[in-house]
Amino acid sequence: MKVSTKGDYGIRALVELAHHFGEGRPVQSSEIAACQNIPESYLEQLLITLRRAGFIRSVRGPQGGHTLVRDPRRLPVSEVIVALEGSIRPIDCLDESSACSRGSGCAQREMWQGVREAILKVLDNTTIGELVERDRAVHVGGSRHVLKKLNPGGAHRHRGAGPLARVARGRAGMPDTGESYRDMEA
Repeated sequence: MKVSTKGDYGIRALVELAHHFGEGRPVQSSEIAACQNIPESYLEQLLITLRRAGFIRSVRGPQGGHTLVRDPRRLPVSEVIVALEGSIRPIDCLDESSACSRGSGCAQREMWQGVREAILKVLDNTTIGELVERDRAVHVGGSRHVLKKLNPGGAHRHRGAGPLARVARGRAGMPDTGESYRDMEA
């Protein structure tokens, strides 16, 4: 089973919303997109699916945005993957509605069922809350940082250089320009 971009970005969006769980303010799509490196137009489509699946609440308007409605510590990744990708199966014959041409006489079926069960075990036992904790752990000192460039006029814009920024940009596939930036705790 290969998780598509839809599943990857959907999980990233929920992780970002989980970082703000309980704050009482909606998170704007542009903030989610920037923090998780997701194209905003694609994110908008995913947020509709996540809202319809009951994971998030969306509020329109200038003070609007999105909030996670379920406790991230009680939201298994398997539910998110199923909502975004459909049933979890490494091969079509494991789907109840799919008829296997070999029927019950297939030597591979048991192996593929074991693969499916192993995948489900990991996804069922991993929560969005755990992914948030892992996300915090990979950032300096266990906290999240927003990298902002110091412009001559004192204004800031997102991007970065330096060791932390180079790692962040490397994950995002951005080139290292060597410009001066500073890390600002979010």
